[in-house]
Amino acid sequence: PVCVVAAAGAKVTIDECNQLYHDSSWEEAIACYENLETSAASLFNIGNTYAKIGKTGYAILYYLRAQFLTPDDSDIISNLAHLREAHSLYPPEPSLTDQFFNLLSLSQWSILCLLALVSYLLFILIHLQKRQGKVVEIAVIVICLAGFSVGTAGATIRYKQWQQSVVVADGRLLVSPFASAESTGSIVQGRLVTPLKTYKDYVYIKDEMGRKGWLRNELQIPILADSQ
Repeated sequence: PVCVVAAAGAKVTIDECNQLYHDSSWEEAIACYENLETSAASLFNIGNTYAKIGKTGYAILYYLRAQFLTPDDSDIISNLAHLREAHSLYPPEPSLTDQFFNLLSLSQWSILCLLALVSYLLFILIHLQKRQGKVVEIAVIVICLAGFSVGTAGATIRYKQWQQSVVVADGRLLVSPFASAESTGSIVQGRLVTPLKTYKDYVYIKDEMGRKGWLRNELQIPILADSQ
């Protein structure tokens, strides 16, 4: 579905953009949505439009950007999963650790970390005024430390996930950052990759399946770049 949320203060209205979408004026619709104030709705609609014209990589990129702003949106989750399935872009089976840390979003893990820290500081202030039993003191310290540690780990892992890039056009992985270099295999648009280092016009990446190689820089775009 196409969102119908108005973007306040924009030069054009989202209704005008939606009309271009329904008229199959895809390129004009994308330009129109990009003219709106950045929001989950506008990013989601750009993803929908790219999906319509077969630009899978860009569609996934914008769905992920929208999901970053609204992690629990069912329409975004559904469209993203459907597009990945339609193009056989299955991610690897997550480990138990990944499943656990994926239970909460980046902001939720950060809040847990902050709450644990604040709770500990409050306990210290209360403890200075009214001494608590040793058992209570140890229990509070252990609980707060566990909450802070788990929250920090969760926030770090989730943050790294959002530092990935999306391959926006089919390309070849190379053994070195030169056009004449041998290829180690192909990589299709829509794949998530982790940039490791760059050299001139190339970036050394690791994809979801663990493969590594050099890819032309313009073939991948960071999820969070210019998405806010």
